[in-house]
Amino acid sequence: MSKAAMVALYARVSSEQQNKRGTIESQIAALKERIATDGAQIVAFSAPNWTPIPRQTGH
Repeated sequence: MSKAAMVALYARVSSEQQNKRGTIESQIAALKERIATDGAQIVAFSAPNWTPIPRQTGH
C-alpha cells in the first residue's frame, strides 16, 4: 500500500494585467487537476494577494 504524496500549492501572477485577466484561477485549476491525477493530496495552499471570487450556488 502506498501513501499519497503530500504537496503544497503556490500560484501567483506577475502583473496587475494578469490579475485582471484571471490567470491565477486557471493556474490553480490546472495545478489542482494535475495533483488529483497524480493521486496526491494538497496540504498547503498559497496565492499571495489573491482573493477567490465566491461561486454562486443554486440556493
